[in-house]
Amino acid sequence: MTSAIRIIIGLLLCVTLVLIPTGVALIRRHNNFIPILLVNVLLGVTGIGWIVALIWSFTANVKEKRSIKELLDGLKNGTLDDADKNG
Repeated sequence: MTSAIRIIIGLLLCVTLVLIPTGVALIRRHNNFIPILLVNVLLGVTGIGWIVALIWSFTANVKEKRSIKELLDGLKNGTLDDADKNG
């Protein structure tokens, strides 16, 4: 592997690791996703900001959980957010 490819792979790995709290918040459908994203992006590289964002992403402030079948049906029909509007 050339050094340029190693650098690119290393940068992609670092970005992926830094954005873990944002991914957790997204997957869990956290109600404070945008603030978690901002803390993660703006302060995540400090270490303390990353830990704060990670802990925050695991708090119980999440939208209604759905099964995989419900998620796939919602994606297929374009009605993924209907439960959020009704409830």
